[in-house]
Amino acid sequence: MANKKQFNYTFFISIIITIAVVIWGIASPSTFENMANTTFGFLVDKFGWFYTITMMSLVGFAIWIGFFSKYKNIRLGEQDSKPEYSFLTWFAMLFSAGMGIGLVFWGAAEPMNYFVAPLGVEPGTPEAARFAMQKSFLHWGFHPWANYAIFALALGLMQFRYNKPCLVSSVFIPLIGEEKANGTIGKIIDSVQSYADEWSEYLNSNSSLLLRLIKNENKDSISTMLTTQLGIKEFTVYLYYELMVEEILNLMYDDGE
Repeated sequence: MANKKQFNYTFFISIIITIAVVIWGIASPSTFENMANTTFGFLVDKFGWFYTITMMSLVGFAIWIGFFSKYKNIRLGEQDSKPEYSFLTWFAMLFSAGMGIGLVFWGAAEPMNYFVAPLGVEPGTPEAARFAMQKSFLHWGFHPWANYAIFALALGLMQFRYNKPCLVSSVFIPLIGEEKANGTIGKIIDSVQSYADEWSEYLNSNSSLLLRLIKNENKDSISTMLTTQLGIKEFTVYLYYELMVEEILNLMYDDGE
């Protein structure tokens, strides 16, 4: 007998919050601008150091757990499972999925973008060129991959070895217990992840404009970027694709026992 699908509210929580924020930006740009700029400035000024240290720590942790720890040989699947593909094939697939079209475009565009609009140095100078390459290697080098790898290991272990749902909340089962991970706390975790993912995808795809906003080369604000320069139509396309397709498939229904 087929498993009965159980309705999950995570999708609706994330989409309601996202739409509410967009409506706020349209209805009251000034208050949204003040909130966004104040929050962004606070996070950068107060927690920029924490972000840098965290990314550096993840590199060290990834190297330790993958090469030196007692956990390095734990299988993500069943104890007697075997890899379906060779190491080289897995590397090619992960590299293509992790970078793919992003590297094709941003591999050239990102250094040039930083070269003409660097932070703290004169554009078009040797200092700007060094800044551009340093930031590009930081964004496409070991640091993001360490971040991806650690999260993927945790999610893969819970999904393929312990047969838990492919949700961020599953990673928290060892910390908060399965009952809470499947309950309200888990839904909050998945909703926050979904909401953050939508905005990060949207902002990453328009990072050149975001860089200009950070540098304060003009008087545009984050709310202007969300409501005018990029256009509501463009954001709606992102919202439709990410939420209406991906999140419906992954979050709207969970398989029952």
